[in-house]
Amino acid sequence: MTFSPQVISHVTSRLGERGWSTLTLPRATDLRTVVRLVQPNLAANVQQIDLEHVSPKRSNQAQAGTMSSLYDLGPFPLHTERAHWRTPPRFVAFRSIGVATDRPTTLLDSWELETISDLVRDLYDVEWFVQWGNEHFVTRVLTPLRASRWQIRYDRCCMTVHDPKLRALQTRLEDNLSRLPVEYHYWSLGVVLIIDNWRMLHGRGMSQHEDFGRTLERIVIP
Repeated sequence: MTFSPQVISHVTSRLGERGWSTLTLPRATDLRTVVRLVQPNLAANVQQIDLEHVSPKRSNQAQAGTMSSLYDLGPFPLHTERAHWRTPPRFVAFRSIGVATDRPTTLLDSWELETISDLVRDLYDVEWFVQWGNEHFVTRVLTPLRASRWQIRYDRCCMTVHDPKLRALQTRLEDNLSRLPVEYHYWSLGVVLIIDNWRMLHGRGMSQHEDFGRTLERIVIP
């Protein structure tokens, strides 16, 4: 599939302005074609990117340590996709292919932290320990970037402050995140949500139903 210049401009400008964008893409079109929009240099290798299906699971059906195992059918906290990778993917894209649902995906722009200067300073300076299965390493929540403010990496499920004497930083971060404005993306069939994973945190919102029929396709894009 070839995207028009107008579509390319819309998606890239929205990603730059607010950190996420939407795109209508029929199910007959492989979700991995969006790689051409956000990482054109990977266009020749799109078939090497895994196409995953994500559906609600009971905690006893989910892999240990995953969001589903910890939060069952409830909301998921805001997080970076694949925060346990040495280098988290640059973008993540989802597309709804299941039944209609009232459960949104939540989105928070980490650049909203900029006004909280003491917290930002500590997130640059303090080391955090990441552990997921056999993977473990030390990193920081915020890493400076030349082209933008920073890269954020955060997931309370696999990250803790490395120095026990500084553990209050996680509480400060969570408290401030809870006060920042959150956007809600409600799903329609065939609509793709593309997220700048180095800028945005995303999560799963509330639902009034046990929406087992909700299915999203997901790809992570280096």
